[in-house]
Amino acid sequence: SEGGSHGLGFHRGSCKTEGTRAVHANDSLLQPLDVKIDPEIQHIRKQEREQMKSLNNYFASLINEVRHLEQQNRVLATKWDLLQKQVLPSQKNIKHVFDNFICSLQRQLDSLLCERGWMEPELDDMGKLVEEFRCKHKQEENRRTAAKNEFVLLKKDVDRVYLTKAELEAKLESLKQEIEFLKCVSAQEIAELQRSPCDTSVVAKMDNSRGLDMKGILRSVECWYEDVAQKTKAELDALYRTRYQELEEAKGRHCNELKSHQQEIGKLSFVIQRRHCDLENTKQQ
Repeated sequence: SEGGSHGLGFHRGSCKTEGTRAVHANDSLLQPLDVKIDPEIQHIRKQEREQMKSLNNYFASLINEVRHLEQQNRVLATKWDLLQKQVLPSQKNIKHVFDNFICSLQRQLDSLLCERGWMEPELDDMGKLVEEFRCKHKQEENRRTAAKNEFVLLKKDVDRVYLTKAELEAKLESLKQEIEFLKCVSAQEIAELQRSPCDTSVVAKMDNSRGLDMKGILRSVECWYEDVAQKTKAELDALYRTRYQELEEAKGRHCNELKSHQQEIGKLSFVIQRRHCDLENTKQQ
């Protein structure tokens, strides 16, 4: 019918100072992403459009043929009504001719009805196919919107990860400087503690005008200072070893976090590139 035919148609830097070291940034992360369109996807999309065009043309031809057959059916029915209303001549030979013609028309009508019977299911199948393509188009629109939203979120995550990476690199550099400083301080303090017993013994030897047992006093003082020096040295060694171990562990954690962030940046870059491709493909459709 005419209404059905109209309803089913479709168209379609860096700087240096004495106190701190430079923080190096990866310039490749600041470059624009190289977004390329997969030609295979375009080829598939082109094939789908061509298939839809061919199906549309075939569907339209079927509708026109059904409409033409219905018009012929109405014409034949009208002729049949007119023939029935007419007063037939009394001649037997004329009646025989009309009977033969009516039988021929009846056979033609039966053939048309039979053809219509198998064409109607095909028409329903074509309608279902059109509805399926409409659903696919709607799903593609939803995917496009979701991809845009996801791209915005991924861009924010990439910026945040990049800033975190810069902060971790600066913190790692600061920890290295602190470790070097503590090593120097520890070495100086140990050297001073090792020199202190000798200095004390010199001072004790100068005061020999009294009639005291200076050798015994000197030995006791030397033992006391050596004991104090050994304890202080052991405590400082333990303290600095603990501090150094903590700094090494913090350094290891920060290095692991930095590697993890770098891997995450790589994954996010890959996802962003893929989303760019999807967006470009969706825009071209």
